[in-house]
Amino acid sequence: SKEASKLCDLVSNGRLGWAPRALAMGQLATLVASDAARMLAILSATPETSEEDSAYVPRFELFLMDHLREVTAALTATPGRGDDERALVEQQRGQEDLLSRICHTIALILMASSAAETHHRLAQQIYGHRDAFLNRLLGFVFYKSSRVRSAVLQCISCLVFDPALTFLGASQSCAAGSRIALRVPTWAAQAYRLPLPLHTTRAKYEANDFWEVLASGRGARRAAALCQVFHRLHARLGSAPPLAKLLGLPEEDNAEQLGRYGSPAWIWAERQFSAVVRSPLQLPSAAESLLLPTAPHGAGLLSCSGYVQLLLSGLAPAAWSPPGTEGRPVVQPPGADQLRLLEHAVDLLRSLPPTDANCDGLEERRESLQELAEMLQNRLLPSAWSLLSPSFQAEAVHARLAAEPGLGRLAQLLMQLGLALAQRDELSQSWFHSKHWSPLLSALITCSTQGLPRLALGVAAMLPMSPDEALGEALVEFLAAPSACSGSLRHSAALKTALWLAARHCSPEATAYVTPWLQHSDAAVSAAAWRCLRCLSFERPQDDGEASEARFAERAALAARALRALRAAEIPGEQQLAAALRCAEILELLRWTVEAAVEADMAGACQGESYARQVIDSGILHERGALVQCLADPLPSLRCAALRLLGALATADLAMVGPVILRSGLWPLAVEAAAPADSTAAALDSGRLMADLMALVVKGATCDSQLLLWLASSGPILDHWRTALHGLARTAAVAAGSEQRKLQQLLCVHLCCLYQVMDLLRAEFKEDGLPAAWAPIADFMCNPTISLLLAEALASGMPPGPQQAAMKALASLCGLRMQGLSPYASAFATSTDEELGRHACAHFLRVAEDATAWEEAYICLANLFGCSSAAAESAWKSGFGDALARLIAKIAVQLSDASRRQRPSGAEQRQRLVRALRILSADALEGAHRSELSTVLLAVRGAADRDETVFLELLELLERLLAKSGAEEPTFADLLLRLELVPWMMRLSLRQQLSSPAFCRLLGVLNMCGSSLAASGKQLLLRYLGQLLEVIRSLAKGPGGHHSQLSDSWRYRRLVAALHFVASLRLCPRSAALLAGARGGAEQGEARRPTAAPANIGLNLWLDLAEPPHGSLPATVRSAALRVLLAIAASGCPHSKAYFVSCGRALPCLVRLLRSGPAAAAGVVMNILWVVVHGNQRAVPLFKRHDVLEAVREAEGRGTDKDRYVPIVADQLQAALQ
Repeated sequence: SKEASKLCDLVSNGRLGWAPRALAMGQLATLVASDAARMLAILSATPETSEEDSAYVPRFELFLMDHLREVTAALTATPGRGDDERALVEQQRGQEDLLSRICHTIALILMASSAAETHHRLAQQIYGHRDAFLNRLLGFVFYKSSRVRSAVLQCISCLVFDPALTFLGASQSCAAGSRIALRVPTWAAQAYRLPLPLHTTRAKYEANDFWEVLASGRGARRAAALCQVFHRLHARLGSAPPLAKLLGLPEEDNAEQLGRYGSPAWIWAERQFSAVVRSPLQLPSAAESLLLPTAPHGAGLLSCSGYVQLLLSGLAPAAWSPPGTEGRPVVQPPGADQLRLLEHAVDLLRSLPPTDANCDGLEERRESLQELAEMLQNRLLPSAWSLLSPSFQAEAVHARLAAEPGLGRLAQLLMQLGLALAQRDELSQSWFHSKHWSPLLSALITCSTQGLPRLALGVAAMLPMSPDEALGEALVEFLAAPSACSGSLRHSAALKTALWLAARHCSPEATAYVTPWLQHSDAAVSAAAWRCLRCLSFERPQDDGEASEARFAERAALAARALRALRAAEIPGEQQLAAALRCAEILELLRWTVEAAVEADMAGACQGESYARQVIDSGILHERGALVQCLADPLPSLRCAALRLLGALATADLAMVGPVILRSGLWPLAVEAAAPADSTAAALDSGRLMADLMALVVKGATCDSQLLLWLASSGPILDHWRTALHGLARTAAVAAGSEQRKLQQLLCVHLCCLYQVMDLLRAEFKEDGLPAAWAPIADFMCNPTISLLLAEALASGMPPGPQQAAMKALASLCGLRMQGLSPYASAFATSTDEELGRHACAHFLRVAEDATAWEEAYICLANLFGCSSAAAESAWKSGFGDALARLIAKIAVQLSDASRRQRPSGAEQRQRLVRALRILSADALEGAHRSELSTVLLAVRGAADRDETVFLELLELLERLLAKSGAEEPTFADLLLRLELVPWMMRLSLRQQLSSPAFCRLLGVLNMCGSSLAASGKQLLLRYLGQLLEVIRSLAKGPGGHHSQLSDSWRYRRLVAALHFVASLRLCPRSAALLAGARGGAEQGEARRPTAAPANIGLNLWLDLAEPPHGSLPATVRSAALRVLLAIAASGCPHSKAYFVSCGRALPCLVRLLRSGPAAAAGVVMNILWVVVHGNQRAVPLFKRHDVLEAVREAEGRGTDKDRYVPIVADQLQAALQ
């Protein structure tokens, strides 16, 4: 009790000031929250009931009322003109704090009393003075401070309703007459930290006429405040029946009305509005109770029937004219009623809730706001401008504003209306593009009417307009006006806005009017001035006639000014945010001068080194220099500016700056400055700092890779980078608006740094792998965070910049994995690779029309499929094959059209088609469907007919497909035969214009289709063999004929390819007879027995190739011819062995080849001899006559250790002949 009495005395002591009294009241509220029962007994004690040795507080309810009356009167009093601004601000804060504490104390007392079985006597006494409390508090429902407004509304709610209803959780439902749980409000739990226990009680106020009783006789202000209270109740209760019963709403209306609006209070208020309003002039007073900042359906008052039409008709300039003058031009300003209606429109926009995409009334609200914006643009602004200045002169506007106060009020309301509309996110900014905005704002910025320049500057800051010369001149006049000096804080807000606008609208000559504000006492104004000076000096096009020496001198003066200001400035602490921003802007200006010098170096000016030397000589990089203190500052933007300046200096002259950074110990400080914050909200700041740091590190490591190794092994730079990248990857999924744009820029920088680090890592790979010192960096590159970041950057919602950077980084990472990063790649998860495969394929298809981006995407996709089969399979399973087939078909059609019309785009289309075909890699084919491949092959066939490059790529694809095709039926060769691609390739092979590489590759593909041809295409094969035999004869004749243009090398290669194809076939009797030269072999169903030498011309052809009579042939041609002979002998037809026995040249030729031929041919010759003699007793005497056994023994003796097959065949032959 003594402590409570002392606290009451402190609250009553007016000499202490408002802040100490507020603290004492807060302590009283804390005591009530900590021990409610005891404190209620102490505060309600009388001299008769109190103990003898204890103090008591007389009439605590009157104590509260007296101090409430005192503080509310002080808040509504007008301050004197000579009072100090800072003192007034501190005094007002203390008054607001005391008012909030009084409201909290009343609410805590009433809550504690409601939680008890019966109301305490102190609470009953407070309820007895309820009207007096309400009359004092209702005016502060609309107070500018949200903290005061919230405390007043909570106190009024406890006075008007039972606190159990007031603080009920919104998630709970309650029926009429049910017991309702008391929830302690958030402010009580957070501010006083001693929450009350939960209790239950019944609602006491259930009379249908309760609203009428409270609202009667108190005027619109009372009704508006109570409607706010009721609506706050709805936010807690939802559509609870007790609230509907309190408002006297019939139950049958709940289903229909609550289904649309959801708030009983809103339904009641809208009914009252519709019953009262009949003309636009009634809107301000009648609709005041509906200006709720949290309307239940989002549209608020705009959803009321007929409201928008009434408002627009009242705002129209035609309503300004007196009766009988309709249709004539506006010649007089609006009256008080019209100005009040404009005020109501401004209040309406301010009361609307923030934009929410899930809001029910968003579309209705957007349409109404659009109508209001069109009214402002098309009718209000032209009328106001014609009233202010018919001659369109700023001086005339100033004169009219000074002569007629009503016009000043009109301009002020129009500015407020435009500013409120510009702040609505759901409204497009197209209505701002009006020719009347620029002259009106230019005139109002330079006027002397109090408040108008500040509003005009605010509207100009929201305008999405291009640089305007008239507006720039007005800003220069405002900055040069003597209305504010550098030592006053009175116009700081307007100055900051003017300086921000001057950076965009003013000409470079305006720097003379900006420099006086660089030393302003308000650090925020000074920061804005430094920013404006930077933008005016650098963000402008270079004039052709401007001398480069003058420009360099100007920038050198700026650098010197920035260095002087940086040396003179005290590095701010944690509480000096504006001063830190000023230092950051100075560093940014210095960085821009250095970067401009680097750009001049590229043009041969040699300025970068001198600027770097100037910065180093200034001493800001030394151990106790300004830059060291900036790196240790808690403000992220200041640390970021310091890191960027170091990066610019390193770019200017790394050889000079690098040792200085190392000697000054800046590297550990820079790493610590970029340490990521713990909170998720600071992910962008951490990512920006880390991006600047890694850009600086990469610049240094480009010249000396040991720098990266030192930082990675001696500090937590890789851990910081990993944490920052993880935060950016998580933020990428939820970022929107300006945050999303910043995130995209950061992703580009980080991905470029990752790419450069990968490039350094690739250069360190040796034949035996990666050096052990680079293991931490390799392990970092294999971290799942990198893959997660790449996947987020490749998402479909990202712009082209981050996507292209991600594709380059992913291609480099996959290249490292293929090169030898696999020992460190245990962290690569299959699911991550699958996600990367899907994103990379989607990006590949999106950029199909962009040649540069498509080339990068191709490289990335090829490397990804090459290092991860999981990524390839996932891509094909997700439908990439079908999309790629359609893309290939489209490109093939474009290529065919370009080739037919001889367009220059044919080369580009050819390259794109080749790249797309190469994506069909062997790893990806496991998931490909036959239908997709069929589509691709048929689409490319037409282009391959006309373009040999595409044809060669198609043949390579077919080779991979045939090699990958398994033994399942039908085989891929059967598919090619069914698609008639095999006959098409046969026809192409007979073209004389076909190049030798294409011919050889084509015969190789046909070679792989031999089994399917022998099984399903015998007639086709027989016909093609006859045609190919003529080609072989032509090639065997030597130079001349159809192949005279070929060199011997390519002629031999063609011959070998054709011979290999023939040797690979499983010959039928007719095919064997055709190759052996038997008569009628191509016409009859069975080969005849050859009888004479002329019938064996075909066999002599192969013997001539195996043992050329004139000159010499390469060993490859002779071996290929022997393989054809082996294929004829092993064909299995009835007369295959007879061809050799009946030919007088065959056996002697084979014996000679066995004795003196190439060593590599001995095995093939022995195979031919064994096949001929095996099971053929008629051939044994002929073999003995030609001493075949002796020749076999000689060949076996000449064999090497590698020819293990020769002894085996020799033994078989000896056994057959003996």
